[in-house]
Amino acid sequence: MTDVGLRDYGNLANAIGLPANPGRPGPSKPSTVSWDLRFSGITARESFSDATLRFAGDYIQTGAHLDWSMTERGFSFRSNSQGQTVVAAFIGRERNGVFFDRD
Repeated sequence: MTDVGLRDYGNLANAIGLPANPGRPGPSKPSTVSWDLRFSGITARESFSDATLRFAGDYIQTGAHLDWSMTERGFSFRSNSQGQTVVAAFIGRERNGVFFDRD
């Protein structure tokens, strides 16, 4: 994705309106973000199912690499492409609720 328009609220508390106006975002700046996410190499496969909770999922654990950047007036940030450690990366298919019994 390239040059996706977003608002930069500076921090989570301001984004959700804390402390003065819960649920109403505070001041923000227009910004754009871009990212390139690539998955590589399957390291494991897992499936889960719980008929009581009506939830099932099939997952592939894999390697991943993310390049991310953002720009706003007077400031920009870019992730360090070489300084990444992948803790976990999953691609999956989940089914729940009315979709639980469908293949």
